[in-house]
Amino acid sequence: MPDLKPEFSRYDSSIHPQAGEKEDYVEKLFDAVAPTYDLANRMMSFGLDKGWRRRLVRESGAAQGARVLDVGCGTGDLLMDFARRVTGLQGQGLDFSAGMLARAKAKDRWGLGWTEGSALSLPFDDSSFDAVASAWVLRSITDPGLFFREMQRVAKPGAKVLVLELTRPQKAWQRALYAPVLNIYVPVLGRLLSGHNDGYRYLSDTIKGFWPPEKVVELMGASGLVRARAVPLTLGAATLFIGEKPGMDVRA
Repeated sequence: MPDLKPEFSRYDSSIHPQAGEKEDYVEKLFDAVAPTYDLANRMMSFGLDKGWRRRLVRESGAAQGARVLDVGCGTGDLLMDFARRVTGLQGQGLDFSAGMLARAKAKDRWGLGWTEGSALSLPFDDSSFDAVASAWVLRSITDPGLFFREMQRVAKPGAKVLVLELTRPQKAWQRALYAPVLNIYVPVLGRLLSGHNDGYRYLSDTIKGFWPPEKVVELMGASGLVRARAVPLTLGAATLFIGEKPGMDVRA
C-alpha cells in the first residue's frame, strides 16, 4: 500500500487537496485490515463501540420495515445492529472496500443488500431512505460537505442523517486521560492485531487532527440538514452527529 503521509490526517480545508491519493491509501488500508477489523474495534474501544452503535440506532427513529442506508458500512456491524432491532428492516450497506464488503456478506444472516461504491456519489435515488447512517467514516472523507449533501439527498424528507465518529475529548482533563489510549494503546494494539504499522497510526492521527464537533455541526447545516447537533459519548471519545432532511422536499 502507499506510504502514510502526515497530511492525510489533517483537516485544514473542507476539500482535501490530495483527494485521489488519500482515497487510494484509505481503500488499500481497509482492504488490508479487514480480517482483523472487528476484533480491533472491540479491543481498542474496550467494547464501548457496541453501545455507541445502539445509541445511533435508537436515535434514528427507524420503525418496522424501514429502509436504512449505511454509508461506508465496513464489515456491516452498524447495519446488522439495525437489523437486530428493526423488524423487517430493508437495509442497504455501501462501501468502497471489497475486502470489508466480503466480511460483511459472510456475517449477514438477514439478507441485507451490499453495494460497492463511493460515499461521495451514492448510487441510490433521491429521497429513498427512512434513515441514512454512517460510522467511523467521516475522518477519511476527502470532501465532507459533499458527503453530507449526498446523505441528505437520498434521505426522505424528515428523515434523520446520523454519523458516528471517534473524536478527541474537548476538556483538558479528559484529553489527558485519553492521551495514552490514543498515542500508545491504539497504534500498538492495532499493529499487533493486524501486522500493519501505518493502519492504526492513521486512525490515531486522524482523531487528533480532526475538526471539533461544532465545526462538523456547522458543515451539516451548510449542507442542507436542519436541527443539526453533536451528542458526545463517553466523555467525548466518540460523538454522534445528528441532522434531519427538511420535512418538505424543496424540489417538490
